[in-house]
Amino acid sequence: MKGAKNMSSKFVAKYEDVSGNVIVKVFRKSDTTAKHAHTIRVGLKVEEEGDENMIVVGGGGKTNITNIGAPVIPSVPGALLTASHPDTDHNLNAWIVSSKDHLADDLHILSAYAIGLRIKGMTREQLRQCIFIDKYPGPEKQHPIASIGIPNDYILISGGFKVIEGENDVGNLGTASFPKGTVFWEARSKDHGLESKAGLDVWAIGLKEQLPVGRVKGCIHSEESITIENHPYMEAELPAGYALTGGGAIAHWSGPGSLLWNLTPPTEQVGQGDQYFSGASKDHLFPDPSIITTYALGIKIVDEVPSGDTKGPRTGGPLEDSAKGAERVTLEGPSDGKNIVICKTNGLKDTIMYPKNVGDCGNLNIKCLDPNGRVINGTEVTLKAGESICRYTSERGAYSIVFSCDGNDKTKKAKIEFDR
Repeated sequence: MKGAKNMSSKFVAKYEDVSGNVIVKVFRKSDTTAKHAHTIRVGLKVEEEGDENMIVVGGGGKTNITNIGAPVIPSVPGALLTASHPDTDHNLNAWIVSSKDHLADDLHILSAYAIGLRIKGMTREQLRQCIFIDKYPGPEKQHPIASIGIPNDYILISGGFKVIEGENDVGNLGTASFPKGTVFWEARSKDHGLESKAGLDVWAIGLKEQLPVGRVKGCIHSEESITIENHPYMEAELPAGYALTGGGAIAHWSGPGSLLWNLTPPTEQVGQGDQYFSGASKDHLFPDPSIITTYALGIKIVDEVPSGDTKGPRTGGPLEDSAKGAERVTLEGPSDGKNIVICKTNGLKDTIMYPKNVGDCGNLNIKCLDPNGRVINGTEVTLKAGESICRYTSERGAYSIVFSCDGNDKTKKAKIEFDR
């Protein structure tokens, strides 16, 4: 990203969920050169075997402070956060954080953090196929609010924001970046002291609920500060057994405004059951005592997939059990809307892993048929060209899994590849 400071990232902490399959690592990067504004890109770093499969899912940052303690107090007059979001331009391998002073000079430093996630038994490519990430560009206003949601079969694990300033404006400052329920991520910003419109981008990050290694259970825990203060601070701690994937906060201001300066995961290694996310805001030049709500998000694997053969017998089609071949299978057929059999399951559940549309016919449809060859309602999944999903599982009672393409161009091919 243009303007992002590219320094070396440092490992901070490592955590696992109760199953041992979810591993997260926290990395830090600080620019110790005092400036009026910063943008830092925190990249993931391979520390041990398996880290090459990590994907960035969360992060945050904080401006420098004048004393260490709880609650901490930001430097005076203070610098504020204007962005904390995934680096989607580089395949989710970094988190980007920005800060600036506002109306009053404050040559400050910024520390930025990234949370990397890996799942045992899954490559980075496989995990990336199971992560949903999307951005919504909010309206240009003095106090913009923007939100974006995730699909029904995903677990909300993180989100982010970025203030989009006009060329000649003093800009907005972040006041909120937080999960709104279990589906949406919301961001808010405001002008301060001088009227200034700004745009606001918001990101939502989700993880597929059903993974090859088991079902994902998410947790969103929040804590609200009790005392109305000029510089409210709060930590939200995850219940034991979960691994931290992200966090956020919302400053509840009612006057001139309370602005975010701290959104951070643990800044040092803490106990496995003490994973938390911290949030802090402050009034700026104009008094406005407020409270803050901080959120911590985490996941754990439940209902683990047992080792060994977990599918029903395949008694017909190109994937029948007696067939030999590579683990990665490619099948193709005409682009005429007719169903092409992947496997016959004869009433038992079956799963194909990482199906991907590799044809040139446009949208590809995967579905289950009953014994009479009719599509079973609710089983159809559509993949756009080049799109893939984690896995497709047939319904009990289905006779076969098939795929087709809706096109009618005989020069095109309906083509799918997947793991057996």
